[in-house]
Amino acid sequence: MSEARPGAPSPSVTRAMAGAAFRQMRERTADGRALTRAEVTAEFRKSPAWLGGIERGAHLPSARDQHDMLTLYGYPERIPYFEQLRKATYGRKDWWETELFSAAAPPWLDQLLGLESIADTLTTYDAMVPNGLLQLETTARAIISGSERALAADEVARRAALRIARQAVWRDRRGEALPLTVNSIVDQAALERPVGGPDVHREQLLHMAAVAEDIPNVTILVLPTSVGAHPSMEGSFKLFRFPADLGAPGAVYVENRHDSAYYHEAERIEKTAEDLDILAALALDPERSIACIRSLAKEMYP
Repeated sequence: MSEARPGAPSPSVTRAMAGAAFRQMRERTADGRALTRAEVTAEFRKSPAWLGGIERGAHLPSARDQHDMLTLYGYPERIPYFEQLRKATYGRKDWWETELFSAAAPPWLDQLLGLESIADTLTTYDAMVPNGLLQLETTARAIISGSERALAADEVARRAALRIARQAVWRDRRGEALPLTVNSIVDQAALERPVGGPDVHREQLLHMAAVAEDIPNVTILVLPTSVGAHPSMEGSFKLFRFPADLGAPGAVYVENRHDSAYYHEAERIEKTAEDLDILAALALDPERSIACIRSLAKEMYP
């Protein structure tokens, strides 16, 4: 079984997105009908579990079944795209499921890693610490060991290495896809927290300023503490936008210490986008944000 490299599109999330597209096409065919699962399984003489597995993203249909389903739904022009998708995901594992990283990736993290691998744009509000995609490994180790103090040193190192491996999504091309565009709105309080001690903290601040200055697909906006209350006082969140050919507008991702969830409802995506627009308007512009980050490093560690 082949393995995806860090930053390569996630087979599991790609299957999930394809499954959602198959369900949407069944519920609204090209001629405006809504087919039930029972009607489709009867047409193909298949079990309900077969169609359920496809629409859940557990597996893709065979080439023949896929051709017949898209024809039944009235979307034969999509056959080449879904066939390419089927071939691209067949027999592949996600890169974080490899021996090197599997022990360091809790099951709930699969959602985040998969979303990062297929999105073309990620916009975040980072309330407590710099975004994981922008952290140095020393910072990652300090955050992980500080939040879970019982972890052994080798486990901390594995989790930090996994976090750094994720940065391939914005550092490199992802197969035929462009690198992920990252827009981080970071609270000034998160930048002022001296995680890891003076040397690590100073290096982290200068790293973020350099990335924002030198990498065209990464933008960092600093939300000053002087703005007071704002629409996102309850914590961090992320908004993913997907390529148009995936047939889904995006996803909202939230997490806490023990779990995570993502939402794909249009209303939630729209409200999250509105909140992020408000935060961006309240934040410093990109040039002033870079100057603010460098100024913090100089003021805190003269």
